[in-house]
Amino acid sequence: MNKLIYFLAGVLLIVAGCKKNSDHDRKPLAVTGLFPASGLARTLVTISGAGFGPDSAQNNVVFNGVKARVLQVTDTSLVVMAPDGGTTGNVSVTVGGSSVNAGNYTYQLLSLHSVSPLNGSAGTNVVISGVGLSGVKGNASVRFNGREAVVVSSNDSSLVAAVPDSAGTGAIVVTVDGSTATGPVFTYQSISFIYPLTGGAGTTDSIHGTGFGTDAAKVQVAFNGAAATIVSIADTMLVVKLAAGVKTGPVSVTINGQKTPGPLFTAVAAPVIGSMTPSSGLGGAVVKITGKNFSPVSGQDRVDFNGVPGTITAASATELTVTVPAGVSTGTVIVSVNGQQTEGPVFTVQALNITALSPEDGLDGTPVIISGNGFDLNAANNQVFFNGVAATVTAATANQLTVTAPAGFTTGKVTVGAGGLHADGPVFSRAGVQTIYADASLRFIGLAVSPAGDVYVTARRNSDFTNLNGILKLSADGSTLSVLAGSLSGQSGYADHDGTAALFSSPGIISCDQQGNIYVADDGNRAIRKVTPSGSVSTVTGSLPSIVTGMGFNPNGDVYFSTFSFSGASGIFVAKNGSYSQGYSYNPNNQKPQAASMAVDGGGVIYWIDYFNNNQLSAYTTGNVRKLFLSDFPYFSNWLTQDPSTGNVIVAGGDKAFYSIDRNSGVATQFYQGKSTFLNSPVDGTLRDAQFIGCMQVGMDRNGVIYVIDGGNQYAYYIRKIFFH
Repeated sequence: MNKLIYFLAGVLLIVAGCKKNSDHDRKPLAVTGLFPASGLARTLVTISGAGFGPDSAQNNVVFNGVKARVLQVTDTSLVVMAPDGGTTGNVSVTVGGSSVNAGNYTYQLLSLHSVSPLNGSAGTNVVISGVGLSGVKGNASVRFNGREAVVVSSNDSSLVAAVPDSAGTGAIVVTVDGSTATGPVFTYQSISFIYPLTGGAGTTDSIHGTGFGTDAAKVQVAFNGAAATIVSIADTMLVVKLAAGVKTGPVSVTINGQKTPGPLFTAVAAPVIGSMTPSSGLGGAVVKITGKNFSPVSGQDRVDFNGVPGTITAASATELTVTVPAGVSTGTVIVSVNGQQTEGPVFTVQALNITALSPEDGLDGTPVIISGNGFDLNAANNQVFFNGVAATVTAATANQLTVTAPAGFTTGKVTVGAGGLHADGPVFSRAGVQTIYADASLRFIGLAVSPAGDVYVTARRNSDFTNLNGILKLSADGSTLSVLAGSLSGQSGYADHDGTAALFSSPGIISCDQQGNIYVADDGNRAIRKVTPSGSVSTVTGSLPSIVTGMGFNPNGDVYFSTFSFSGASGIFVAKNGSYSQGYSYNPNNQKPQAASMAVDGGGVIYWIDYFNNNQLSAYTTGNVRKLFLSDFPYFSNWLTQDPSTGNVIVAGGDKAFYSIDRNSGVATQFYQGKSTFLNSPVDGTLRDAQFIGCMQVGMDRNGVIYVIDGGNQYAYYIRKIFFH
């Protein structure tokens, strides 16, 4: 008997201990929500919170004084049934002597039972389920955080409402026939802007908006579908890092399966470093870094000198100006643009450096001023090289060297050695204008340049204006002209033969195709003649309506030519199979183009200077004519040719300006502006200093070298060569 008493006492002690431990471990009673907050008796209501009792008996729930039945208990929720006989009022929860207010419950027909989704952006369709959702007096209204929503569809048990713009975060409220039911809180999602809007792999981007939450596990960020890594999260800003392979496209943020669209992000390539000047110096030196894919936006570029950031004082897409940080040591320069890094050259910390060249281009014998620091005061003690070719130093100070560009140099870096140190400088370009042939007795008419750089001309005598009646070839060194085909003495005639056995009558405009064949406007014979590089002559077509003013070739090798006459025998034609036909079918108001010069680009588009249309530069594609230049051109003072390396058309302007017309976009860009001279002869020199009398027919080889006839009126005519690199 005693043993039984002791056993029961022990059991009671254990139970009491467990109860104490359970009471001790339970969280404080708290309620965070009541849903639905309206309905009829026996509606199932979920009370969310914490600190509830372990079973239904230990949770006392009262609806405005009437006890409710507890059907289900978890650590964070109670499911209860609204009691029969209850009235609208406060709901309270009591557990172990602690009571809390759970909110109000309204006894009415209108009741919201579920809402999905509970987050999204403007326009998201939200499905609201319940009872009493169709009104007798009018349609149900839905508000998100107080903002009226458009109800897309409705019936007694379901509503579909579109989230209004700028809804913000707040409760969903439905009103039907004067009754109101409050639903759960809806979180409005939006993206206001991202920064930066360009970048690539490794870029750190901040996405600003609202409704992101604080749980990164529930958020996915994509750039054109490619996932980004979330670095940090706040309700109004996400910081993400872009992965490799990111492409241009929209940004999106998806939370709990709801996608929010953002602005367009443009993927750009990593920065490319072309040159850095100077490549040596001390802390505080100003360095210019040229290249591409830099950002002109302050703060998006970063330049590190051996790991120490420099101060960027100016930025464009192609150039950064940076001050070298104090205390820097010799090491690699790294340029970062929006997190994309590119390793550049080494910056050497030393006294000797080159900061500038003046001029930056020229030909053999051009005087050049090299500016910098640490030069030897004795000119002979400074070693200067133009892309490896030694130059002569004629004068020296600690900050400036005067040198002469050496014979035979090519485009490349200028380097200086002094006092055992070495410094790399900027690139000096072999560029400028050079007269390669001049003969006061001749006036050149036509010029053609083969893709390989062979130069051909037609000419007449200055003394009596008689045509030489030959196709002349300039020697490789530019010293002499020889007859490739036609007469040696100026004899006129019509004969298809080889070399000097062939005869022409007043040959004028000439042009070269991609194979190096020369096509000649044989104006006296009203014919187009072909001359092979070996001098064999044949006729392409004859019986032309008037004098030829230009020629070009489409991608199929067909020969196009323009003619001009004040009598109206003008037009653009194509020569095929020994004859020719109209090569220009667009003919508004029966007006033919009056082409003063003509060329065809690599895509087959015809360009011409139209005399009777205010000398405008126009272009023709099938059934369409477009005017390219808004300003008019002087009569007969502009010449066209094709760039064999790009297929773009080159314009040599009467104002000594040169333009390139992009064959894809049709955009004309001026790439060189020469100066005018009022002397009887042109002035050679750098691109900046060279002077021209008047640009006539023009040609270009595949290396980008331009050849032009320079002259006019009473002046002698010259063949000149323009180098750009």
